Amino acid sequence: MSFGQRLSIVRKQRNMTQKDIGVQINMVPDLVSKYERDAIVPSIETAAKFAKALDISLDYLVFGHEPRSPARRRGLLKSSSYWNLYRMKTAATSWRCSMLLSRSSG
Repeated sequence: MSFGQRLSIVRKQRNMTQKDIGVQINMVPDLVSKYERDAIVPSIETAAKFAKALDISLDYLVFGHEPRSPARRRGLLKSSSYWNLYRMKTAATSWRCSMLLSRSSG
């Protein structure tokens, strides 16, 4: 599903017209229509304005990713592959910091 399709679907779910959302983000309805038809691609600033006006995450509007709950994020981090990657990254960062400190002090 494209940005424009998600924009159109969410706008309709919120019972908003193109004019309604245009007023909220200071845009003419014809331009909102072009975004919904994917005739033009929004800048990140414009996409953020749409997301804020529709009260949805920018991540969902742009990429279609459903927002994760904090509990789900914690569960994801505890799964073995993500946890191992996290530990490796933390260890590498600690090692870099200790190397920088030893160089600056000596």
